[in-house]
Amino acid sequence: MVAEVTSANWRDDTESKVAAYATAGVPVHVIADRRHGRVLVLSRPHEGAYQSEASYLPGEKAQIPGAVACEVAAEELPQN
Repeated sequence: MVAEVTSANWRDDTESKVAAYATAGVPVHVIADRRHGRVLVLSRPHEGAYQSEASYLPGEKAQIPGAVACEVAAEELPQN
């Protein structure tokens, strides 16, 4: 599992890194997306892309699948 917070280079964090992690077979990728104030949970990598994507807003509990199987509160994220 990889968990990260987006940087000022949002496009790299949400496009090229996502593809690289999926290609590498990382089973779960969690992104705290500061630009859009949400938490993305990507899972089930296949052929360089994640087959499952869930988006959680502040106040919701992000469901983390797989071996770590837990909930994470999607609280307010600081904006860029």
